[in-house]
Amino acid sequence: MLVALALGACQSIIGVSSYEIDPSLDVAETGGVASDGGAKSSGGNVDPGAGGDDITQGGEGETPRAGSQNGGSDTGGTDAGGAAAGGDGGSGGCTKPADCDDAIDCTVDLCSDGACENTPDTTLCVASNDECVTCQAGIGCVVGDSVVEELLLDPSFDAMTDDWVEYSDNFDNNIFIEAGAQSGTHIAKFGPAPLNAAEEEYADLLQYVTIPENTVSLTFSGYYQLAPGTKKPSADYVVAAFYEIGGLDPYTQFHSWAGNSGAKAAWTAFSYEADQQDIQPMWGVEYTFDLVAHTWDSVYRLDTLSLKATTCE
Repeated sequence: MLVALALGACQSIIGVSSYEIDPSLDVAETGGVASDGGAKSSGGNVDPGAGGDDITQGGEGETPRAGSQNGGSDTGGTDAGGAAAGGDGGSGGCTKPADCDDAIDCTVDLCSDGACENTPDTTLCVASNDECVTCQAGIGCVVGDSVVEELLLDPSFDAMTDDWVEYSDNFDNNIFIEAGAQSGTHIAKFGPAPLNAAEEEYADLLQYVTIPENTVSLTFSGYYQLAPGTKKPSADYVVAAFYEIGGLDPYTQFHSWAGNSGAKAAWTAFSYEADQQDIQPMWGVEYTFDLVAHTWDSVYRLDTLSLKATTCE
């Protein structure tokens, strides 16, 4: 059942009783396995009534006497002694939650001491990640305005303003000039490890990011290339994730590209969403956004990145 109600230009009603939206993530490219960023330090370590005439009224809780036959109504008072409907003990009161059903799916209907309570609960509005939905009493689930904000500085690596913090076991940097860059002149590159290396090359490229209040979705997108190695490609990976400051494991992970997930010689677009249940606890908190790499001889290239937060006004 849809409801049409004038709420102003910034809101539209999306439904009341049968509102469903597929919450699945819209992934443009997959491949790889979940990974935790490795055992090495990353993500910052680099640095909720009355009767008729002549009726004798009964007191609250009493059964009133019948009205007089002389000029008065021959109908007595209510069983609650003339108490108003919905009051304690009144004939219009409730005895169970079902008596209080307001036909709005996003309200919690309760019967408390004979009185109905219908409390809006926005979590009962099933919405896609980019919708700003609230439950409004007497109406239902309503979509409001949203704003999309880019959280990364120098997302294409060309400004060279030191917004990215770089770390590598064996090299000075992770950002390189590349003639075949997807955009501009620079890319981020991970691997290979030095020839005859005794262990995988570990590298971390990160930025400090504060998640805006009222964020409802976080989307990481960009382009990548992958040249799989031959030594231990199944052990090679690059993971994109948020880390708590000083944390070793991802707080929430976007994706992990495994070295054996298939060669990508051309620039290949990708887009991933952060886990929806992880987002609200992040509001107003600073994290590091990291690209963490463990590589033997696989080579990863990334360019033209974007990390966007959709927030509700």
